Amino acid sequence: MLLAFAHSHIAFAQAASSEKADKAQLRQLLTSLQKAINEGRYDDAAKFFYKDFTATMITQEVAQTPDEIAAYFKKWITGKDAVIRKLTVAPAVEGETRIYDGRFAVAHGRDRETYELSAGQTYEIVTRWTACLIKDDGQWKITSFHAGVNFLDNPVLAAAGKSFIYLAAAGGIAGLFAGWLGMYLWCGRRRKKPAA
Repeated sequence: MLLAFAHSHIAFAQAASSEKADKAQLRQLLTSLQKAINEGRYDDAAKFFYKDFTATMITQEVAQTPDEIAAYFKKWITGKDAVIRKLTVAPAVEGETRIYDGRFAVAHGRDRETYELSAGQTYEIVTRWTACLIKDDGQWKITSFHAGVNFLDNPVLAAAGKSFIYLAAAGGIAGLFAGWLGMYLWCGRRRKKPAA
């Protein structure tokens, strides 16, 4: 009985130590990915993903290959017609990262993302994310990732709403001016019309 107890205690301690090492490696993966994005090394982002993966970006575009990840960053940040000049991320894990059978992990959290647009504006958006990971050859890789934003409460939507109000106001003023000008010209023509 003593031998069995000692054996189970050793096995439990080894499992706890292994899980602690796995969580440290998962935190390092998140830190390395954050650093790559903040330094503009977008081509390095793909190396943190498993060979078969699905990533749903904040725009709800889906990438499943390294080329598609590269195309996403090119479209929005590095390309000739990109609308974003710089992206800064600050992800944080919330709650406990769950590890299953020492090979699969599920984590979730939030990210504070700062977008510097090519037009000069800067927006800060809080997003939420969920990631599923797999341990492949001793290294953790992302096999599934999903990012989302509160579409009812975010600064980009607020800015778009303000722009709509400004455009509506400008349109209303322009409409009033056009109506006044039309009426002025019409009345002027009537005054100048010779009597029959």
